[in-house]
Amino acid sequence: FVPSWSLFVQKLLDTFESSSKADIAFNRLRQYQQSLHQDVRQYYFELMKLCKEANPLMDESSKLQYLKDGLKSS
Repeated sequence: FVPSWSLFVQKLLDTFESSSKADIAFNRLRQYQQSLHQDVRQYYFELMKLCKEANPLMDESSKLQYLKDGLKSS
């Protein structure tokens, strides 16, 4: 139950905004690659940030897969 129209609208906007942000984060995560001159630590921390934005409850094996998929070849 929502006590007022304005609160209802705010909750509706919050719900769709947060799912939209998660969708954007997932897209960025899927496309994220270590750049040519990017340090591995920088890559790792940025990737972990994207994982958290996309899904705060993401399991470690998924994070590891994203990490391996985006590493540049040595």
